[in-house]
Amino acid sequence: MRPGARPDRSPVIASANDLLRKFLLYAASGAAAFAADYSVFLVLFLANDNPYIANVAGICVGMTVSFSFNRTFNFRKPDAPARRAARFVTVATLGMAVSTLILMLLISFGVDARISKVIAMLLVFSMQFLMNALWTFR
Repeated sequence: MRPGARPDRSPVIASANDLLRKFLLYAASGAAAFAADYSVFLVLFLANDNPYIANVAGICVGMTVSFSFNRTFNFRKPDAPARRAARFVTVATLGMAVSTLILMLLISFGVDARISKVIAMLLVFSMQFLMNALWTFR
């Protein structure tokens, strides 16, 4: 090894660093998707007072933003767009179901729908990251 050179990183460290980078980019794209999702949720909830319809519509918009950002910038997988989109929609649909169940549960306990939505989104985030990293964009 030449003087001042860094030793090669082990595959485990390189893999952990790559996963951390992907998680941080996933969080950044998630922030953009959250902003889109929550904006649609608030507009529709304030317009019709139905948190469930607002939740589904918001998630659909957020899903589109998230897929586009993750496919292009995070996981960088331009191949097989239809297959990846179908997998992403599957993960997002599962996330939507879990999110809606959490929303229903929290609202039934008297938690405001707007706060319930934020809690549900935070709880579903990690589940979806793992599924997308290990299956959708693998």
